[in-house]
Amino acid sequence: MRSTVEYMIATILMILCVACGGDYQSEAPTVSSDSPEGFIRLVDTIFRVGEPVHVGLQGAGCLLVTSSWHERFLCPEGDQRASFQLPETFNQTAGKLHLALYEGGRLLDRRIIAVVAGQPYRKLAGYLGPKTISVDRGEIAQLIAIPTDRYYNLCEDSTMIEVTQVSLESSQNTSYLSTESGVAYAYFEPMTRAGEVRIGAKTGTAAMRSKTLLYTPGIPGRIRVYKAEGQTFTGEQRETTVVTEPMTDRFGNRVTDGLHMDFVVTGARGGTSIIQATTANGVASAVIPNPDLGGEITVLARVPGGTTSNTLAINFLPEITDFIVSLDPGNEWLKIGPVVNTLRSLVADGTEVELAFTIDGEKRVRKFELINGMLDLFLASIPGLYENGGCDVTISSITKEIRWKQ
Repeated sequence: MRSTVEYMIATILMILCVACGGDYQSEAPTVSSDSPEGFIRLVDTIFRVGEPVHVGLQGAGCLLVTSSWHERFLCPEGDQRASFQLPETFNQTAGKLHLALYEGGRLLDRRIIAVVAGQPYRKLAGYLGPKTISVDRGEIAQLIAIPTDRYYNLCEDSTMIEVTQVSLESSQNTSYLSTESGVAYAYFEPMTRAGEVRIGAKTGTAAMRSKTLLYTPGIPGRIRVYKAEGQTFTGEQRETTVVTEPMTDRFGNRVTDGLHMDFVVTGARGGTSIIQATTANGVASAVIPNPDLGGEITVLARVPGGTTSNTLAINFLPEITDFIVSLDPGNEWLKIGPVVNTLRSLVADGTEVELAFTIDGEKRVRKFELINGMLDLFLASIPGLYENGGCDVTISSITKEIRWKQ
């Protein structure tokens, strides 16, 4: 039999090893299992979580039970020493149980019990991210599945998990994963078809709540613009609408609503303006104010940093090329019109007429509107106009001078 000093050294080494989370296996128990002083009896050395762990003690001493997170001294008496059950707190966490039998500070015997995780139970924890990926940007989504037993221990490695993908067209794809370090991973690469995919996973009786992965369309593969409506005449009160054809990505998916686009408008004099728009039902449009002067403007649409459309050229014609202005025989009334446009129809009501004249070296400007293509103006109703002896009449960038005798 070993000396008391050897017992104390072995006890100290065992306690230090357990405190550091290691397995003390550097030497055999201080007293063999058939020692008459005391030893530990075990039905088995491997148990599954939740199963009762029965232990028997022979001889004297108390049992120190140590797990990865808890330890406790048990000192059964009488008949209970022959067979008793460890508290449930020790069989609900997977790992190792260290059993050590002590008497008066002496280590009499020690054993190790392995508690293994149970089967997957109830809910399968799953995490998906990102939840939205584009069909043409090379993005990848990842599913993480973590099966646990009823006591929330990670299940054993190589636990099989069935993963299903169901698209809107009800097509289904099934794959199988196995856990490693308690976790299984699945990866989802871009598809050519945009839409939602429902992802489910299960193992045994445990199932994951289904996840939704959204495949969004890519940027337009081609953009074409055309003039939808509007008269190509100059004038502040006119507008021209430019529209794109329905746009799809390179896989034929209609582009998503809300896609930002720019319409770049270049005027006849070289100035450039940008009209911002967003797509709706695969189409984007822009309303362009007609220029004041005739000439050609160009329009192109683009996705910032992406596809650019064809260049659309629009030629704007002057709405009015000429008009008539006259005086009545008494030089009291100034008569303008009828004013017609290039299509030989009366110009719209509200077309602006500008009269400019000078009084005492100061230029005066008065504005009026045409009604039914005409304007009759009593000269004396405008202070200083009749006395000026003349004025300039301007309609749509065309100016005519008229004089009268006082």
